[in-house]
Amino acid sequence: RAFSSHAGIMGTLRLLATEGAFCLLIFVIPNILDSKRMAELFKLLFWVFFAVALYGIYQATVGLADWEIRYLASGFTQEIRQLYDTKVRVFSTLNSAVSLSNVMALCILLEVATIRPRKVFASAPSAAFFFIRVSAFFTALVLTNTRTGLLVLVVGLVSMLFLVGPKRILALYVGGFAGLCLLVFFSDYFLANLPVYQEMLTGERYTSHNQFFRIGTWSDRLAGLAKLKEGSSWTPFGREMDSNVGVAGAERFESETFSHDIISLTVFTVGYVPLSIFAIFALFKLRRLHAWTLRPGLSQRERCYFLGAFFGLFSSGLSAQTLLLFPVNFFFWVAVAYLLINAREAALAAKAARAEASE
Repeated sequence: RAFSSHAGIMGTLRLLATEGAFCLLIFVIPNILDSKRMAELFKLLFWVFFAVALYGIYQATVGLADWEIRYLASGFTQEIRQLYDTKVRVFSTLNSAVSLSNVMALCILLEVATIRPRKVFASAPSAAFFFIRVSAFFTALVLTNTRTGLLVLVVGLVSMLFLVGPKRILALYVGGFAGLCLLVFFSDYFLANLPVYQEMLTGERYTSHNQFFRIGTWSDRLAGLAKLKEGSSWTPFGREMDSNVGVAGAERFESETFSHDIISLTVFTVGYVPLSIFAIFALFKLRRLHAWTLRPGLSQRERCYFLGAFFGLFSSGLSAQTLLLFPVNFFFWVAVAYLLINAREAALAAKAARAEASE
């Protein structure tokens, strides 16, 4: 793939376009919007992507139009692979089914995070519109036959339940890290038994016509994680990716730097020295972030729930690098900007309260 993220200058330009440009939103949005305007922006985005969800449902029900088939076959999108699958995964107006499923999950999580129960459920029409939108988002998510969006939704909702207290937060981190370590440790075992699990789920041993339960596609991710158990994978400052990393078939697993997840990819290309420094810095920042989200106030629940939505998105990004996809990256940085606005307004309110108390 000429525009792969590992393809030299073109890969660098691609990353700058997808990540560098959108991360600037955290500097632009806080300077032009306040929390009230941001709430209005989210309402607008929910209605815009409600239309996207409805069109996805329409695609799944009626099928793709001729011009959409021509788009898939044009070569301008990697989704040309869908034409060779048992069933085309709906993508609505977005660039892929993965993007659609992730955005639909994010819309559900952000609807939950920004909901004002007294206002939404104050009237029957308002409550009805809320449930109709959430139902449409979830239906479109399921119809994509893509599991990453479901992962975002489940992890996000679970995180929302755990991020509301210090002990729960500690349990979430310990449980998540322990789960990742177990997944790496038993990755070879899971990889060898994928056909058995596939047969248990669908009755088909090596593949499945049911895309939602096609777990054989996890073989690449498990193979990448299994490489982390090899000492040669851990270098101080990273290493170059093998030239045969893109080879198709079983031969691709022979590469010492084969990866299909962002965890092993980061270990291979960055190295354990920068990773250790980043981990220490991240732990320090996370401690401050959780201390801020747990401060009493009207927006405490909202802050915790937004963080839960981020956790859900990161869980998907770790397995499928979805943080590089538009409009997932757009939603992510807009939500980060909202948290920054919330933090600024909370700090100004606290400063005003102290000034009033001192008078």
